[in-house]
Amino acid sequence: LHGHSYRLVVTVDRPVDPASGLAIDFSDLKRIVRAEVVDRLDHVYINDQIDNPTAENMAVWIWGELSPVLPGLVEIELHETRNCSVVYRGD
Repeated sequence: LHGHSYRLVVTVDRPVDPASGLAIDFSDLKRIVRAEVVDRLDHVYINDQIDNPTAENMAVWIWGELSPVLPGLVEIELHETRNCSVVYRGD
């Protein structure tokens, strides 16, 4: 997430489209994640967007924003630091 020290990994599980050979185009995935999450949290006070923004609560919030628009969403992994991360796989 820009402006913060977080790194976000989004995992989807979809069948491969025989025509394109892709489950999802990485540029489409990046566009969705940017629009729904990164741009909304970039250079803002995260407490204004997410109550008690622990990494765990942020991962739940990110899931809530992405799951309606990203079919096949399997996992959100949010890294606070290189050695500290949380994984969320939905409710």
